[in-house]
Amino acid sequence: MKSILVIDDEALVARAASRILKLSGFTVICTDNGADGVRLAQETAFGLILCDVQMTGMNGVQVVCNLREAGNNTPIAFITGGTGPLAGQVHSLLEQGAVCALLDKPFGVDSLTELVTRLLSER
Repeated sequence: MKSILVIDDEALVARAASRILKLSGFTVICTDNGADGVRLAQETAFGLILCDVQMTGMNGVQVVCNLREAGNNTPIAFITGGTGPLAGQVHSLLEQGAVCALLDKPFGVDSLTELVTRLLSER
């Protein structure tokens, strides 16, 4: 089973995603900030990265740009309660294929596991 990196500064969301995915048999590592997420993604081969868009410090758009500029091609899906002022950049990243999906918060067990399973099977 492939490992998944969850990057979200909302502890409740990260714990929920981790619990759901672990119960589905995935290995999950969580971090609460973008900088640590970039570091972890560069140090470890993940099958998928789930990343919040709006975070303090390094936001999700910056995480994606940093990883893609470094040559990291791990699939990334945004999980977000809203893109706010980053909406244009998020849309652009989706169009370019730098981000492969957008999952709205709050998400359910089925929507998260179906998305993760689909994205991992496409790889």
